[in-house]
Amino acid sequence: MTKLAPYLSIVICGRNDDYGGDFNARLQLSVSWLSYLIEKHQLPTELIIVNYNPILDNASLAQMISWPKREYLTIRLITVPHEIHQRLINPEVRKTVPLFEFPAKNIGIRRAKGEFILCSNADVLFSEGLIAFIAEKRLKKDTFYRSDRLDFKKELKVKLDLDNLDENFEGNIRKNVFEFFVKGGAAVVHRPSSIKARLFILRLRYWLEKYQNRKNNLFNRMFHSPEKLFKKDMYIYDYHCSASGDMALMSNENWQQTRGYLEDTWISTHTDSLHVVSLVGAGLSQRILPHPVYHQHHERRFDFSTDNPDMKKMYARLRMEGNELLNGRLLDQGKNENWGFPDIDFEEEVV
Repeated sequence: MTKLAPYLSIVICGRNDDYGGDFNARLQLSVSWLSYLIEKHQLPTELIIVNYNPILDNASLAQMISWPKREYLTIRLITVPHEIHQRLINPEVRKTVPLFEFPAKNIGIRRAKGEFILCSNADVLFSEGLIAFIAEKRLKKDTFYRSDRLDFKKELKVKLDLDNLDENFEGNIRKNVFEFFVKGGAAVVHRPSSIKARLFILRLRYWLEKYQNRKNNLFNRMFHSPEKLFKKDMYIYDYHCSASGDMALMSNENWQQTRGYLEDTWISTHTDSLHVVSLVGAGLSQRILPHPVYHQHHERRFDFSTDNPDMKKMYARLRMEGNELLNGRLLDQGKNENWGFPDIDFEEEVV
């Protein structure tokens, strides 16, 4: 069967270092479930995996994963060699880590062929509702789409049978969801058992927080209070910045016009939030879909539960630049015409 031109490009990145202790298993689960959904809904899709700065002494990503047979899903493995990583190392601009996530994603975005591009991460599983919605092919080009992220327990993965994927697969995941990343913030919520009920509670909580913050901000302006009770900028509540690197969907045209993600950020944390508010400043509408994505919980390099100076630095930048971005200013800051290395012919393999 001749491959159809992709309607959707999905861009993720990774490397062959088994990050988090089980990266290979998480990527395998993600690829297998995605393939099942794409074939079921007959959605012409390409999955672009940016194989960034691979370790030459390790087996390659292509060898580490069992690639499922498929008709509607094309998988492109784009390898970014160590020399390119070396060119990006600049301790004055970004903290040196083995994988620069958003420059890597920009390489994939720049080369995507789909009408729409969904940027995500290698250990994210899409809900069937999300893929079914995209398969209707009614996405709007003046809109960027977001979804809630639901984390499930790492231990569940050993119970998921990749050889027998069916409608019960997602149900098993939902039984083990414990953390929610929604508009307004993130929280661990174990009860009640219904996910819909927990989401309702969280949305009510953040609506009340938003109301209280707006009231405090108005009070401060009226009385010229020198002390700011207004602890968070309101775009945190108005726009879905929470875990936005796990599901960012919009037209290929808009990704190219807005020149992908910022590449001058200190660490990856909050880079995706800056991206969300910049899209609003560029005139795009936000639509939050009712279809979640699921994240396989694992140990992280940057953890929100710790007092981390690197994360504080990035949150300070988000707070400093957020409102400027919303008002259409600073949109070109940290971006250039050479984002994503358009002139480099990277090694590519279709697996």
